[in-house]
Amino acid sequence: MLSMRNLRFGYADKPVLNIEKLTVKDGEHLLVRGASGTGKTSLLFLLAGLLAPQGGSIVVEDTDLAKLDRKQRDVFRGQNIGFVFQQPNLMPALTVLQNVLVAPFMAGKKPEREYAVSLLQKLGLGDMLHRYPWQLSQGQMQRVGLARALVHKPKLVLADEPTSALDDEAAQAAIDLLLASARSVGAQVVVTSHDSRISKHFGQTLLLEAQA
Repeated sequence: MLSMRNLRFGYADKPVLNIEKLTVKDGEHLLVRGASGTGKTSLLFLLAGLLAPQGGSIVVEDTDLAKLDRKQRDVFRGQNIGFVFQQPNLMPALTVLQNVLVAPFMAGKKPEREYAVSLLQKLGLGDMLHRYPWQLSQGQMQRVGLARALVHKPKLVLADEPTSALDDEAAQAAIDLLLASARSVGAQVVVTSHDSRISKHFGQTLLLEAQA
């Protein structure tokens, strides 16, 4: 279960987030909407432990991230959280398979090559394991990024504007793939987006507004 209580965050004298209470139960997914500057990406970074809240709590799987120091958050993120960035940010010197396997390796977990291969196969990349990022289309790189986020079987998957640059058909396919892949590893999903086309896929929506 994911929950937030009295969560506050801001930069200098500018408040960005103030979330009194929010709970996302196991098996549910959350869509975070709001205009630019309302804190959507900041919230993802807080949920990932990349930022520390200035007040309140963020509980993921019975662990309050607000009570962890930076090193402890890094360890927790590596073991429990997958992050799908707007840009795949693949390592150009590594093959598709190596880009996926580097995620558990960096988290201090033993890479499961067979599982990584099966995941890439499910994503339609089974014949591209040994290709390099420059040999892939943008859509194929996005799927590699998704596999990288899922390969360590995270409890929580975070995705930042995954459909912002996609047409209707590609956006539908991307969300279907993200949610189906997360279900396959039993993960919750939190997606930030201003894209109204994907609202129907989420049982819960958080609308962020600019703070005074």
